[in-house]
Amino acid sequence: MKKEFIGKMAFQETDFFGMTLPVVKHSYLVMDVHELPRIMKEAFHLARSGRPGPVVIDIPKDVQQAKFQPVFPASVEFRNPILSATHRASDEALHKVLGLVAGAKKPVIYAGGGIISAEAHRELRAFAEATRIPVATTLMGLGCFPETNPLSMQWFGMLRGRLRQLGGRRVRPLDSSSAPASTTGSPATRASSRRRRRSSTSTSTGPSTTRTSGWRFPS
Repeated sequence: MKKEFIGKMAFQETDFFGMTLPVVKHSYLVMDVHELPRIMKEAFHLARSGRPGPVVIDIPKDVQQAKFQPVFPASVEFRNPILSATHRASDEALHKVLGLVAGAKKPVIYAGGGIISAEAHRELRAFAEATRIPVATTLMGLGCFPETNPLSMQWFGMLRGRLRQLGGRRVRPLDSSSAPASTTGSPATRASSRRRRRSSTSTSTGPSTTRTSGWRFPS
């Protein structure tokens, strides 16, 4: 519908802009045709940068029918500097991660779809083979690490499927997991976290028979 009728309960009006806000990465409502080139460039930047996701551009009928000469900006700029910044881990942050991994007894790498988006599969394989740490993947991370590799734990799975049962048995003993480019709210990671919390809060009445030696970086 035309922009002059937006918000006035016109016939069959649907607040598509507001409806999509919770389920997409960003939503635009174009009220000025001259803003369209900037919005289009921003939308593609947002959709492809960081964690990729859908961006909605809602264009009213009269804006669609308007005629003008588009002038696209040379670059995109956002009021929020985080959106424009190039995010890289500092050496200090990486040393903290390596310290946690070095202190773990049974570390596991849980790789997600960001490895594929960043084309970092070679780096992942090199790190896993250098440290001899097993690698499991999320659903979106399938293919970022070869499942024929002896270090592969394949996909953990989800929703109590067969693959989750197989992967869950392998991950239960872990005490430290690195999850590069993955969403840690998945059922597999939540279940593993609950098991570790129960294990850490339980009391022992005798000597342990399942003690493991500390893991070390291979020399």
